[in-house]
Amino acid sequence: MKISELEVDQKIVEEGTWVSNIPELPGVRLKVRGSQNKDWRRMAQRLVNAVPRKLRVNGSLDPEEADRVSAIILMNTGLLDWEGIEADDGTPIPYDKKKAAQYLVGERFRAGVQFACDQVAQGIEEEVEEIAGN
Repeated sequence: MKISELEVDQKIVEEGTWVSNIPELPGVRLKVRGSQNKDWRRMAQRLVNAVPRKLRVNGSLDPEEADRVSAIILMNTGLLDWEGIEADDGTPIPYDKKKAAQYLVGERFRAGVQFACDQVAQGIEEEVEEIAGN
């Protein structure tokens, strides 16, 4: 393996890109920044440090608290936009931070956004787009 193949475009990680083919979210495209971008790391550290000790078990966050923190991080430092999210009547729902906060409470959507952010962080989505374009 060439060492250059390990490099990830940090500009895309920080500014974001569109990700499709997200498990559990068929027909949805998300514009996301890569997980562990600079803002992500800062916010995660701040939020985790603010969690009361009683909600930390052996250094780990209580699962419900971890989900809450994860949703906040994804909303504020990961998710930038979406396509393919529709109301029950088929009407497209435009991206809105308040709507994102509501949807990120749900495990399925939160996991999809996390997956997309991880793809960008690893530079995988870029490779998928290149293959799909050929």
